[in-house]
Amino acid sequence: MIDKKNSDLTDNTFIQKEPSLSSSVQELHEEAAKLFKILDDNSNTIRNLEKSLQELSANFSFRIKIKEDPESFPKAPEDYHKTSENITIKSYCTKVRWFLSWDHDEKSKKFRLLVVNEETEVIYYNVLGDDPEAIRSEVFKSNCKSKNPLIEANIQTRLEYFKHLPKFISEFKSHLQNMRKSIEAGISLWSF
Repeated sequence: MIDKKNSDLTDNTFIQKEPSLSSSVQELHEEAAKLFKILDDNSNTIRNLEKSLQELSANFSFRIKIKEDPESFPKAPEDYHKTSENITIKSYCTKVRWFLSWDHDEKSKKFRLLVVNEETEVIYYNVLGDDPEAIRSEVFKSNCKSKNPLIEANIQTRLEYFKHLPKFISEFKSHLQNMRKSIEAGISLWSF
């Protein structure tokens, strides 16, 4: 146990007596300051993007998948999986997926950049009349586990999702362009 009254560790005198430790502490401080500057810049970018999309009233839901866990071990089908007499469900698995989403936030009642965590059930089945070895799969249902604003996420999550912002912006832009072109094409069909 350290005797706090007589220990050099309780104040900066220990650091001052050890020049190599003093310079290491200074280097640590400088590196931390650089890191926090980057974190602040990233957070400001997220806030600014969110604000500019809100000002545009870009209230069009959009998301990209960031990551996906491997499927769980196969499980025996539950009663609620029974969909048709022509289908024999062999098993199902679950997997968790994370998305970066521009969507309505229930708490703030605004569209926001969100981190979405979704659990999906995938069923594996045979169709009556198919080769019994031919197993098909499809998503049976998805449940949203969490949906939180990116800017309110912990630093590690913000950093992880920040690196996906350029792809998100590019794909969201393409999504909006496709919407506009399809609307224009529909309008041009009716313009004589």
